Amino acid sequence: MLTLVLAFALYGIIKLVSAEIRSSENSRKKPNTEKIGSEFEAFVVQKFDKEYFNLLEWRSDKITQGIYPKSSSYPDLEFELVTKSARTKLAIECKYRAAPFNGKVEIAKDYQLDNYRDYSQEYMIPVFIILGLGGTPSEPDDLFIIPLNKIKWSSYFMKSLKPYKRYGKSKFFYSPVYGTLS
Repeated sequence: MLTLVLAFALYGIIKLVSAEIRSSENSRKKPNTEKIGSEFEAFVVQKFDKEYFNLLEWRSDKITQGIYPKSSSYPDLEFELVTKSARTKLAIECKYRAAPFNGKVEIAKDYQLDNYRDYSQEYMIPVFIILGLGGTPSEPDDLFIIPLNKIKWSSYFMKSLKPYKRYGKSKFFYSPVYGTLS
């Protein structure tokens, strides 16, 4: 009888340990996308000079049981540029990718792009996708600034993104006259 009890106890311990090992392996394989997104958003926010840009919105993706606010489908950040000659708003959607896949990078899902277009049209605010690629979310190897109105597809080959690559580490500059963020 004691042997049978010990066998069941040992079986239970083995099940618990193997479940813990599987859980640990899964957590290592699956990146924490929320943490990655937050780190990259913080990197992007720091690229806007506080002297000229007011951060109006920094949205988070809150959802529970399929219930979420409409604002979670809006771009991550909304800034207001304030200078002596201009006062204008712009919105930023932050996307970080560790690496291209088969030479392509997914900018966003089609439904997300549609949401950003609807937002831009409804609020009459230009939207830019800032894409970080490689390195870490807090220090990507490459940075691309893509105007939403130039995006036709959800994924692009790397060579197609070349015109939007940002060189240098200086703060961002926005020209309301030309509608460009660099």
